[in-house]
Amino acid sequence: MKKFIYLCGMMLLCMNVMAQIDPYDQNNWDCVLYDEFTNNSWNTWDNWLISHPYGHYKAFIPEWPSGVSRGLSEHQVYQRENCQFNNNGLLQFVSVYEGGQDNQPLQCGDYDIPPEKICDINHPSLFYSTGKIETDVKYLYGYFEIKCSLPIHAGSFPAFWLYGGGSNYYNEIDIFEYSNGIALDNYYKQFTCGIYCDNYNTNYTSYARTQPILPETSTDLRQPHVFACEWLPDRVTWFVDGVVVNEELNRDHIPHHSMALKVNYAIDNYAVPITGSNQYQPQWFGTDVMTIEYLKVLQLKTNCNSDVVITSLSDLLMMNPSVKKTIYIEPISSLAVPNNTHMTLRSVDGFEIGTGFEINAGAQMTFIVQECPN
Repeated sequence: MKKFIYLCGMMLLCMNVMAQIDPYDQNNWDCVLYDEFTNNSWNTWDNWLISHPYGHYKAFIPEWPSGVSRGLSEHQVYQRENCQFNNNGLLQFVSVYEGGQDNQPLQCGDYDIPPEKICDINHPSLFYSTGKIETDVKYLYGYFEIKCSLPIHAGSFPAFWLYGGGSNYYNEIDIFEYSNGIALDNYYKQFTCGIYCDNYNTNYTSYARTQPILPETSTDLRQPHVFACEWLPDRVTWFVDGVVVNEELNRDHIPHHSMALKVNYAIDNYAVPITGSNQYQPQWFGTDVMTIEYLKVLQLKTNCNSDVVITSLSDLLMMNPSVKKTIYIEPISSLAVPNNTHMTLRSVDGFEIGTGFEINAGAQMTFIVQECPN
């Protein structure tokens, strides 16, 4: 009897992977960030969001090597004033072509940089200002979600991602990246998600990189859609509008270091080619917007060193939700889960379920075996 119930639990685990965070699993998670960007403003040179209950963000992100842009493959200057809050509770990254009528790139003195940074005098093609934010805290595993609408002009390169790096490793999870070429009808093919990770040296490798076909409802990225990722020690799962679009199950390919959460609107080489006859000449001269309705971060509650013994229905219903070591369901006489009861139990070492345990029709129990996300 014990073995049979345990296998049922494992089958439910496989089913559970195929849905965005189950509402009946919510009690196992703590919300550590939920921001709808209402009544916010930016501070001055320290670049932090003030009066925020969950923490703060950087509005200006120092990029390597100068605090301006990531090498020659991007052509934007991230500026605080391009991260704008409106009265409808939205955060907007506004991109602006700054080349003027003579199509000249930005020079030192044309844009703000933090005091500790220096101007990048060697970048030949900074033609745009735009926006980016980053959390001032780092997360180790969790569930990350954004609701946003995207720009789709040639050269738009918005992203929602996690990054952490050290002297001997590089970790990155792209919850989504979207690069749009000249042909607007091909933009789905340039939507990607995946991992760049090397926990042992700086020669990082791409894993789980894919170009998913977006759900049928995602017919226009200028309309708001929900992009999300569940990152656990032994699994990373990507979602678009609640539909699974990618998954990585190889533990060696998954980052295991804390990472900051980033959202940015870059401008890539589809807007300014870096080779060919149009080298360093802008091909897009407009203004566009990436609009964020909310950000959400959940992290699992953990009590991974504690076993739980459930002998009655009250024990089951009153159990403190969290990831446990082993969960024993050993009814004193019988234990019947009543109709309309929905629960998700998470354990590191598994479940042992004795005789007398029943799940009535109309109830739902999900059993998940996983590594402890500490």
